[in-house]
Amino acid sequence: MVISANSAWMKFFIFYLVISALAMSLPCKTVQNVNAYADTSEWVYYGYSPSANYTEKDVEWGAAGTIVHLSSNGTKLTIVGYNDSTHVTIYDITGGQSKVIDSFTVDRMDEHSVLLPLEISFKVVSDNPIAVLIHGGIMYPLSASRLFYPSTDGGYAGKEFIFHAIVIGRGQGHYAYGIESGEITVYDRKGSVIKTLNVQANSTVSLPLLKEDVYRISSTGRIMVYSTGEGFDVCPSVLGGKIGKLFFSSSPRLLIISQEKPTKVRILEAGKGTVLAEKDLAPREAWFINRTIAPITVTSTSDAPKHVLIESTEDIVVYSATTAVPTGGGYTDGMRWIRCGISFIGIKPHEPATLYVVSRAIVFSPVANAQINIGGIKMTVKKGGYKELGASGILTLTSNATIIIQLISQVATENVGTPANPYFIGVIDMRNFGSYLMSPNSVSIEYPPPKKTEEGSNMIYFVAGGAAVAVIAAALVIIFLKKQKS
Repeated sequence: MVISANSAWMKFFIFYLVISALAMSLPCKTVQNVNAYADTSEWVYYGYSPSANYTEKDVEWGAAGTIVHLSSNGTKLTIVGYNDSTHVTIYDITGGQSKVIDSFTVDRMDEHSVLLPLEISFKVVSDNPIAVLIHGGIMYPLSASRLFYPSTDGGYAGKEFIFHAIVIGRGQGHYAYGIESGEITVYDRKGSVIKTLNVQANSTVSLPLLKEDVYRISSTGRIMVYSTGEGFDVCPSVLGGKIGKLFFSSSPRLLIISQEKPTKVRILEAGKGTVLAEKDLAPREAWFINRTIAPITVTSTSDAPKHVLIESTEDIVVYSATTAVPTGGGYTDGMRWIRCGISFIGIKPHEPATLYVVSRAIVFSPVANAQINIGGIKMTVKKGGYKELGASGILTLTSNATIIIQLISQVATENVGTPANPYFIGVIDMRNFGSYLMSPNSVSIEYPPPKKTEEGSNMIYFVAGGAAVAVIAAALVIIFLKKQKS
């Protein structure tokens, strides 16, 4: 049978190719936001309140070599509302109990703080999404903690952020990273505009958050908001979750862990695209990077970090960290010296995850009974319960249900002497910590890959495959028509 270019079959064939090409050109991932969870009647957040008991040896040097003794400020939980009239209840779930610690209502841009008992596991239940910050430690009033702030869509790469900003320490601050170019507006807790500024894609801009308070940040393009400080953080991926192929960070130390497949990793300077370091990693291999290995700091003698992009061809996990250098100023430090702090990571069902546990890891199972396999060792965590892994180092685990893991670093040695007279003391407990709890709803959030930006960009993740298919399909149609006419 001969099909002419003007036949109904030919017209249908062309229509089918065009529609198929357009469908394939659409991004395969979509942004989820708060409205996507309109039917979610309950939001749950789990965490563990670390010990904050200190001895007289836990000190900080003041001016002229004087010793300033500080008392612990305990473990504080601060809840910030995204919506008016949000009801929140905090439970102590230690040992399988369900004891109410506090119950209250919080409005949008309002906050409520609770001083938690030490060394308890707890859960926070609300009827709307909220921001839940756990923070404290003897050094907390003097030094900020390293972290990314959650956006109001439940992920970390959104267009609106409402949060309690952690304290600003010496030489530390807040920044926005532009996934897309856009205009950023910073509001105080009363809704007044503090400042409006612009950010370019793949670049950063400093945010004027000058005191510990509640802020709202809105942007016309997707951004990430973060604080440079002490401790460590498991970085969220630009594409969603905390396991992925594209990350942004700012740190004098990085720990990159490949997952199930071999991968090539590149570290690029944000805003410039300059490749600072690259390496091929075998499956489940850890790559610890300090400023003697790669130029990830401003100078070779300073810990002032550069803002960097981390790209990989397969899934990785990225830690940003400061370290408790064990040599009194040298740089033989490694990942076992990641400074005291806490961070959270969510693991999807049936997806193996390889992590580094510095000191402790506590697993919470928020949605179902979880059967967890850790290197051949099996454990069960009941729905709404928790268990400590009881191991440290590089671990690979798989769960049949969504789980949230709280990672804790409690390194045992700190150099707290003056530069002229360094000495070591044993640190029994947490110096300072600050991190936002994760809801299981946020574990599955995925964002579309950023588009290729300005000329010279070295980013490898952008939506191009579908467009290429559309071009190829159009070319095939043209060739077919020409043959029909000849």
